[in-house]
Amino acid sequence: MEFFDQPYYRTGKNVTRLIGRWPYQKRWESKIYSFVIVILFNTQVIGQILGLIVYFDDNEIILELISPFMIDIIMSAKFLNFIINIKTMKKLLDRLKENCSLQTKEEEKNILDEYAYSGQLIVYGYIIAVYITTSVFIIEPLISKWINLVLQLNETVLNKYPVTIYYYEIDMEKNFTLIFCYESLCIFAILTITVANDSMFIIFLQHACGLFTVVGHQLKNLPKNYNLNKVSNNDKGSTQTKDIHYDYYIMCIQNHKRAVEFANLIEDLYVWSFGVVIAINMPLMSVTAVQLMTQADTIQKKIKYSMFACTQMMHLFFDCYLSQRLSDSSVAIQEYITFSKWYGMPLKMQKLITMVTLRSQIPCKLTAGKLVILSMETFGVFKTVEIYMSYFHAYRTIALGTYSYDTSSLGESFFAPESERNPNFRNFRGITEKI
Repeated sequence: MEFFDQPYYRTGKNVTRLIGRWPYQKRWESKIYSFVIVILFNTQVIGQILGLIVYFDDNEIILELISPFMIDIIMSAKFLNFIINIKTMKKLLDRLKENCSLQTKEEEKNILDEYAYSGQLIVYGYIIAVYITTSVFIIEPLISKWINLVLQLNETVLNKYPVTIYYYEIDMEKNFTLIFCYESLCIFAILTITVANDSMFIIFLQHACGLFTVVGHQLKNLPKNYNLNKVSNNDKGSTQTKDIHYDYYIMCIQNHKRAVEFANLIEDLYVWSFGVVIAINMPLMSVTAVQLMTQADTIQKKIKYSMFACTQMMHLFFDCYLSQRLSDSSVAIQEYITFSKWYGMPLKMQKLITMVTLRSQIPCKLTAGKLVILSMETFGVFKTVEIYMSYFHAYRTIALGTYSYDTSSLGESFFAPESERNPNFRNFRGITEKI
């Protein structure tokens, strides 16, 4: 069985192959898959641009189209990042395979397996969350039709697409079912780009954390006897003196260097795609918050925008949290050295310990465009700024009166705006106009 066909890496490999960016797949296969993804992506974007032109005077549709365009930019950046840095990705995969083969002790292999298994669970959870949210986003326009059919309301429900699109020379009403299915396929294909990108990021980062933990385990469990060992040379019939324990510590330093280099390669692979994600994420969440405050006039829309906002927050948290784990794993080497009883080692080994300690004081960091360090502190700052921006844009939208409720699609009170379901509900727009 091929190394990357193991359960730990199989999912990441398969989704990356689906977009044609797996470094080891055949060239013709890569070109075909990439061509299909590009076609689906471009047809969706063209439809959104034409929809923006046709419905340019509708403020509600304009606001709905902002988020998809931002997501398209993020997906483009991630896909181009895979294309441009395909050699770096292949180097990471080669290093991953090599690092696993270099571990000879069962304890060290188990450590890497535990981190790989944790990465596998994170990948599964991430994929499920992304595709469930996408499914809710897609079927939201159909809920009104289903309710109208089940409850036999006999009301006219307008056809609506998940993302507003338009194609010239095509009857959008007559071919609604066909176009709806094709657009759903395009959306899932576009989301597969981010699934592939982030799945490989999880695999690489978990392996890097595992490498630092292995080094820490080796440093913590240094041999207790530091005497010189005599090794016989059978070829020449002589006896040489060799410090096996000193060589063991040299091996620890080499493993630490290998872990640092692997972390730096992750930074090289994702630095610019992270820059685009962070730059777009803040306005994207602000727009979604405005939609949740001003356009969520039915239960299904509230669920749709809430899940969309939670997914965006989860994506940002996911990047910052995993990057924080890498930093913590790299600086934890100092603690392992402290527990290794370094004070009882020979002087030449203590000098080596000083070198490793000084290097481990510099954490391995992942950055967004080499400007912003991804960490939990960064996540807290972004979350606070996004909340303030969301409230500002929501107030500005309501104050300018750019939104009005439309309840013609459903007559039932359960799916009516909150102002109709609750007589005590205050219409912020009316209050703002009075002020």
